[in-house]
Amino acid sequence: MIKKHLLVFLALAVFMTPAYCSLKAQDLAEQAKKHKATLEKTPHDMRVRQRYAELLSEAGDYAEAKRQISIILANAPNNMAAMISLARIQIAEGDITSARETLTSILEKSPAHREAGSMMASISESNKLEETLEITEQQKAAVLSQIASEKEQAVFEEISKEEGEAAALSHVFTPYRAGQEKALNIFRLPMIDVPGTNKPLKFADMLSKKTFSPAVNLFKADYFLYRGDSKKAFEYLQKSQASGLERLDAAYLDKYAAMRVLSAAYSENFDVLDVSQNAADSNSPVVKMASGLHAQIKEIPDKISLNKFLGGLAVANEHYKVAEIKFEQALSEGDEDPLILSMLAELQVRNGSYAKAEKSFMQLAKIEKDNPEVFLNLARFYLTADFNYGKFRTYAAISANLRKETDPRLEYFKALADYGAGFGKQAEEVLEKLIEAYPYSEFAKVCSISLARIKSGESPADFIESLALPGSSKAPAASYAMWAADNMERASWFAAAEEFAKAGSVAGEARAWFAAGAELAKLGDMEESKNFLSQGVALAKQRLQAKPNDAEANLSMALYLSSAGDHAKSLEHVSAGLEDPEPMPEAMMKLIKIAESLGN
Repeated sequence: MIKKHLLVFLALAVFMTPAYCSLKAQDLAEQAKKHKATLEKTPHDMRVRQRYAELLSEAGDYAEAKRQISIILANAPNNMAAMISLARIQIAEGDITSARETLTSILEKSPAHREAGSMMASISESNKLEETLEITEQQKAAVLSQIASEKEQAVFEEISKEEGEAAALSHVFTPYRAGQEKALNIFRLPMIDVPGTNKPLKFADMLSKKTFSPAVNLFKADYFLYRGDSKKAFEYLQKSQASGLERLDAAYLDKYAAMRVLSAAYSENFDVLDVSQNAADSNSPVVKMASGLHAQIKEIPDKISLNKFLGGLAVANEHYKVAEIKFEQALSEGDEDPLILSMLAELQVRNGSYAKAEKSFMQLAKIEKDNPEVFLNLARFYLTADFNYGKFRTYAAISANLRKETDPRLEYFKALADYGAGFGKQAEEVLEKLIEAYPYSEFAKVCSISLARIKSGESPADFIESLALPGSSKAPAASYAMWAADNMERASWFAAAEEFAKAGSVAGEARAWFAAGAELAKLGDMEESKNFLSQGVALAKQRLQAKPNDAEANLSMALYLSSAGDHAKSLEHVSAGLEDPEPMPEAMMKLIKIAESLGN
């Protein structure tokens, strides 16, 4: 189970990253040379110029990379990809001041831009030591012994900030030291006692439950944007406003304002964007964003161009389902822009619309018959979204013939497909050659992981399942947990809970509701906080009735009880969770951390 969870992540990364492998310096130089030659023929192709800048940056030629990016930004000042690339270079050069200015500019234009927000946070925090996930039986035994003997309660320190749901949990459950609430500006979560016989509500009931909480309505608006329903999102933002925005803190007010502007734009409610009367707020980033959008939209000549613009806006703000819908509308009205079609296909894969993605890739192949990347994408589709060895080999061969030279990515995909089809020896030989050809690279590391799995004797059927993208035909239901973890990281609680429910992870769904309840408590909305915490407790107890030693369910309860101040009961759940015979390593590590922090 642990291995498959990690491998699904690797498969998703392989599919969604065009230049996944880190090639040797001479390969980067060769690729850069080819892109430069292409630019001389088509200087207005910003896609090629962006990739050329990225290759230069990877090769360490920051000066020329920045020059190329400046050309892109001169033509398209709001090109988020170019601005992100510029910020990366500035960070690499140690120019943190300029990087902060660039990221601030991005966030002013797009306050919800997650990558920019993450980069801004990373340059504002001190470096953190990486933690190992390996847990020995001696460690478990030592912690269990400590729990049994400790009497003194101590500080509940910050839980490890791993990617995905761990990153979300780290700021949801606040550290607590008895007697120091005022000094640390810390609160306790309310204690919820839910009888074990109480059944938790279904997700649909939680979503439809009427509320007068502006924060909860904001959570729901965020969910509907995730699902691509911008009109429904706008409705809930209106409800949030009617519920009393003064109950939100400054950060949530900014989030509300940005979401309202974007939802209005997506649903073509453009009157909301006309903020010319709000002179007093003219310096507000959100007002600037609204007025800028209003001015741009007025200049758009036709419906196709409008849908393209709104789709790009949605991509920039990571509202991928909205973007998918807008690009579909642009293409349905007669547009055959290969760039839009390519973006649409990738969005459809990202959003799990695999049948639509297949059609989009096929349509793109008819338009760009001489583009090897198009056929590489088709080959990858039949490797990860719907494993079909025959179709994979067909499109891989076309891509190889068009490219003329060997593409290491394609060779890697061939090895994976060969093993899934039962040609283990052939797959091993290809991977060994790739590792030898690209030593000490990230690409070699990925090849080594796959080679180790093959040599371990993993069955081809299990191998195919682990490569399958979340929700695809060959993927297990548990694969939805990948999307759930992503939503936990985004603090999108309703979306996370729904994806955990699809994955059959009761403990995961409980964590999502616990996280939402903790956020509401921080906002002072204690009534709604109790409702969400009660749902989390009911779900965790339901799971623990079926499996008392479930590490993840016990972790959820331990985190909650620790934040509520009941350290004794928290340690009971830690002890139970450490006895899980098949735990996720992240859960075990966090259980040990709780025990150490409460038992010092």
